[in-house]
Amino acid sequence: MDPLKRTKQNDWFSLFLNPPDVVAVIIILLALIQAGMGLAPDAIARNIWRVVELSPTDALRAVEQGEYFRGIAIPFLGHIFFHINLTHLLLNVVAIGVVGSFVFHEMETASPKVRKSDASAAFAAYFFASGMFAGLFFVLMNFDSSRAVLGASGAGAGLFGGAVWILLMRPSEGRRQHSDLRKALTLVLVSLVIVALSIVLDTSKLSILLFKTASAWQAHVGGYLFGLIAYPFFERLGAAGALKR
Repeated sequence: MDPLKRTKQNDWFSLFLNPPDVVAVIIILLALIQAGMGLAPDAIARNIWRVVELSPTDALRAVEQGEYFRGIAIPFLGHIFFHINLTHLLLNVVAIGVVGSFVFHEMETASPKVRKSDASAAFAAYFFASGMFAGLFFVLMNFDSSRAVLGASGAGAGLFGGAVWILLMRPSEGRRQHSDLRKALTLVLVSLVIVALSIVLDTSKLSILLFKTASAWQAHVGGYLFGLIAYPFFERLGAAGALKR
């Protein structure tokens, strides 16, 4: 079925109000962590932030010293769960709730033999892989910077990349079908516009007003590109898991 027709039947607002279980769990987990950080004493909160924040210079130092768990694994995964302020959390929650629900439903309906559990596992892996690659891209683009990145924005950008792939590459009922080459060129052009807009908005005065600092556009771009390229693989991963049963 056409992704747009399926979305119109469930409209975007209801996707946010009635998210799939795996999306709801991610949102609840992010909210509980933010609440816990808000209630924790300042000294404890600062210590937790130092452990989970992803800083290029700290990551490179950890590689040199061989601290792969404490200095690499924890911040690359942990930074996804923590947010700078409530505005940062709310924006990510809305994006994950809407776009994530759309992407999950596409994963779930990609094959009639895909079961919900397989789609949930594939979605969770896709979400966190997008966030970790976003962090890696941020580090690679800022080798000499001590600036740290926090938040699920990179993972959410990965979901957005998946949604763009679905809308532009998946066959649509009742509309003229274009060649794969034309679809690919359209995908590249649209992605260039999205990347440019992300850079402009993330370095704008609006970003500084909302988050007291410019957003990490490198993480957003990295997450988007990973999500765009890797979505078909994770969709097939969920289908493969169901077919083995």
